[in-house]
Parts: sequence; structure tokens; C-alpha cells
Amino acid sequence: MHIVKHHPTLSALVSASLILPLIFFVYLTLEPKVAVGQTEAEFTITQQIGETISIVVAATTTAMSGTIDGLTGGVSSGSNSFTVATNALNGYQVTIQFDDAVAMVNASSSSFAIQNLTSREFDFSTSTVSGSSGFAYTVTGGDHVDGFFADDGDELCGTGSNYSAENCWFMGVNATAPHPIVDSNDPTTGAGDETNLYFRVLVDANPNPAIPPGTYNATATLTATVK
Repeated sequence: MHIVKHHPTLSALVSASLILPLIFFVYLTLEPKVAVGQTEAEFTITQQIGETISIVVAATTTAMSGTIDGLTGGVSSGSNSFTVATNALNGYQVTIQFDDAVAMVNASSSSFAIQNLTSREFDFSTSTVSGSSGFAYTVTGGDHVDGFFADDGDELCGTGSNYSAENCWFMGVNATAPHPIVDSNDPTTGAGDETNLYFRVLVDANPNPAIPPGTYNATATLTATVK
């Protein structure tokens, strides 16, 4: 009888030579990308852009044009402007309000004031009621200006599409209440939207009550908010 002896080392080599290819085949089957080689890689870069709004006034002081005689009366005018820049998609609003309920008061004594146009609130041409005084403002600047200050060309304010530095003067009965002056539904350009404010003081001859001499100030605050 011929007896065949198996050499342990040889058997191990044979087994390894059979198993290793099988393992490699399974690996290639489960990981084809490794075998083929990846030629594309994709990733994402993210950047957040914040919503912002800014408002800049052209001058911190508006000097009215000349001194008004306290007895014979007169008219003085002044102007200022401001610029709003925003990237808000729904646009923005701007309101104006004054520190004092009657807006313009004597710098030495707040008990003396140039009265608001309280009898009508709106005045197309800023003519005063006989024997009174008045302080008011109007706004121009384009489509972003609130339609409240538009006129129809026929002395009717709050309607139409005309915006004039001479028409539709306003001052609320309580000047401390914020009043909208800009209402835009769009973002601005990088340079922003410029808006013009015009002010007018009127004193009729022999005003009653009398207006004491002195400097009269009206401190205004503009507030810009996104929609």
C-alpha cells in the first residue's frame, strides 16, 4: 500500500492560494470604485448673506432761511435729505417723529411754540389761518416716497402721482407720533434711495397768541425698518 503524506506547510500554501483570490474578488465586487478609480468629487461651499438696512442724514442741522418778524409775520424755508440702503427683498419704510408734541418750541422755554397746522393737518400750500403760526414739512424723492405726500395736480393731497417741494405740507396734531414718509416694496441699489425733506415756518401778521422772540428748534428722528 502506498501512503501519501500531506506536508502541513504545503497544504497551508495551497489553501492560501485558493482563498486569497476569492477574498480579493469579493472585495472588488463590494467596492467597485476602488477597482475602477474615482474621477469626480463633489462638495458644497455655503455663505450666509445677512439682511441689513442703514439710514444716513445729509446734515445734522437744518437752518431755516432768515428771521421772521414776530409782529408783521413772514415765511421761512429749509431742507434736508437722507439716504436709505437695504437689501431687504420686501422693501422698507421710514417714519419721522419729533421730540415735542408741537414739534417746534422755543429753545429757552418749551411753553412757547410755533403751532402745528392742527386745524387741518394737511395744507396744500401752507397758508396759515389768519392770526396764527405754523410749522410743517413735505417729502419728495421718487416712487419710494409714501403716497400720502402725493397730489393730483388740483390741490388734492394723498392721491395722484405728483410730488412737489411746494405742496402737501403736513404736521400731525401730536408730532411725537411716528408718521410714515417712505414706503418702498423693493430693495435699494448699493448707493441707496435718496429722499428730500422740506420744512416751512409761517407766521401771520399780528399772531395770536404772540410769539416771543428767540430761537425755535424742532428735533426730528427718522427711523428706517425693513418690511
